[in-house]
Amino acid sequence: MSAFRISGTRRTECSRRSQYASNVDAYDPKIPELLIELEEVHNDFSVDERAQLLARIGHRHVFI
Repeated sequence: MSAFRISGTRRTECSRRSQYASNVDAYDPKIPELLIELEEVHNDFSVDERAQLLARIGHRHVFI
């Protein structure tokens, strides 16, 4: 189900459940920065460029 097809309250509930299920600490101050970077890569770059950019983000945020 697309997040754009559900109401704001329901979207927030879905988001919270997703964060809980993924063990993401929504209160970690680094998480919003990471999500913004991921969104920028998704929105601003072609599929061919994404792998390299995602690897850089992974290194920067110590996932890799």
